[in-house]
Amino acid sequence: MCTDFSIISWNVCGGTNKIRKRHHKELARRYRPSLFALLEIHVNFLSGYTLVAFSKAQGYAGGIWIISSISYVSLSTLDITRQCVTIQVSMGSSSWFLSAVYISPIPGVQLQLWDYLNTIKLKVQGL
Repeated sequence: MCTDFSIISWNVCGGTNKIRKRHHKELARRYRPSLFALLEIHVNFLSGYTLVAFSKAQGYAGGIWIISSISYVSLSTLDITRQCVTIQVSMGSSSWFLSAVYISPIPGVQLQLWDYLNTIKLKVQGL
C-alpha cells in the first residue's frame, strides 16, 4: 500500500475564469495531491479527480468540495454544513478526519461554526 498522502486546500474565489482553472491543473500536476479541499467553488474543477463530498455555494458565498485522486484509501462523509465538510480517511487499520472549513464573514454565523466544530469534535471522539 502506498503511504504518500498530501492535501491542498485552496480558496478558489469562484474559479470561473481560465486563469484559476489553469492554476488548479498546475497545482495538480506539480504536487499531485491525494486530496484537494476547494473553497468558494462555483464551477467544476474535477479534472481527473473524484468528488468525495461537497457543500453547495449559496449565491456567491461558500461552496466546499473535497476531491480525491486516489483509490488506496477509504473516504467517507461524516457531516456536511454550509461552512464545513468533514470526511473520514481510512488507510488499512488507521483512520483520521479532515474538516474543510469556509468561514463566513458574518460574525454571528462565525459563532455558529465554532459551536458546530465543538459538536464535530465530540462526534469524532465517540467513534
